[in-house]
Amino acid sequence: MNGNHELDSAIAPHLRVPRSNTARLRSMGYRPDFDSFTSRLASSVEQVTIAYFGAQSVDGDNPAALASIQDLGRSMTLANGPIHSDRALWVDDWGFTNRFIVAYWTDGYAFDEWFAVDGAAWTAETHFMDGVGFFTEVVRPTVDRLETIFTSNAHPEGLANLAESMSEPFIEAGYWGSMRDRLPITQTDPVAGAGTPSGTSSGARVVIAPQHNLALIRSGQDFSETAGPERAFFLEEIEPTLRAGMDFLRDEGRSFGCYANRYMDVVDENEEFVEKRFAVSLWSDLSGLELWAKSHPTHAKIFASAMRHMAEFGSTAELHLYHEVMVVERQHQWFEYLNCHDKTGLLGVDAT
Repeated sequence: MNGNHELDSAIAPHLRVPRSNTARLRSMGYRPDFDSFTSRLASSVEQVTIAYFGAQSVDGDNPAALASIQDLGRSMTLANGPIHSDRALWVDDWGFTNRFIVAYWTDGYAFDEWFAVDGAAWTAETHFMDGVGFFTEVVRPTVDRLETIFTSNAHPEGLANLAESMSEPFIEAGYWGSMRDRLPITQTDPVAGAGTPSGTSSGARVVIAPQHNLALIRSGQDFSETAGPERAFFLEEIEPTLRAGMDFLRDEGRSFGCYANRYMDVVDENEEFVEKRFAVSLWSDLSGLELWAKSHPTHAKIFASAMRHMAEFGSTAELHLYHEVMVVERQHQWFEYLNCHDKTGLLGVDAT
């Protein structure tokens, strides 16, 4: 827990500018109850690429879906592949098993070269298979449009695996609105959403015309190192409240502007669960995500259980929490679906 020393800002020094938008932080004398950390990308990095590739099948052991995702994973070890990737499984509420690879690049040229050779074919008509759907969801935010937060500076996840370092504890944490305060772009831009995603079909393939300022959050938990009372607290108190909140966003999130929510199990290359989970949500607007976090009982319970955990286990905690949030311009999004059911990802926007 932080002491009386002056806290850093979550916004990297080279991204700080005079504010024209008022920060939610009301007092520089404020101190969060618990330390939080953020990933620091090298100052030379101006943009990142995050690609979600999915293979979907109604039968969980579909050999074609499994072979396809394994082939894709192998291609990512070749020239211009990602710096980091994660694998995950999610059974959606229509009973389809969705296999994911989430891949991260800091070099846009490398991504473009890899994608042209190995990625574009994932949702091409020539990849059509009976019983298997394929989707590609790519966001390429500039670094002023993303933020991360971690409860530990020694357990990087997702975007943090691209980082040059982790920050010292920072001030913009533990109060409503701190997420927005951590986003460098919001110093001068309200990042309001505009438009609605819509699909254009070509046979079994649908390409989404994106909206402006789509918000994406990946929020995860690593409980692989927990034991005894802390493990029991996570499994019996925190995880059920998390799942209830994620189910609400999946089923009723459109009332807050949540287009899609997936609560996924992280797996290894053999599809063995590694005791990590993360949710990925797509939102029409950052303010909708904020409103749900501020006002809905499901998030209030999630926040309360996390605070009880921190209070009880403090610096000895082995449960590691994080999220990454980004607000993405229209021209930096690519969503494409081949032979997927009509509630998959942003296809569900047209289907409702």
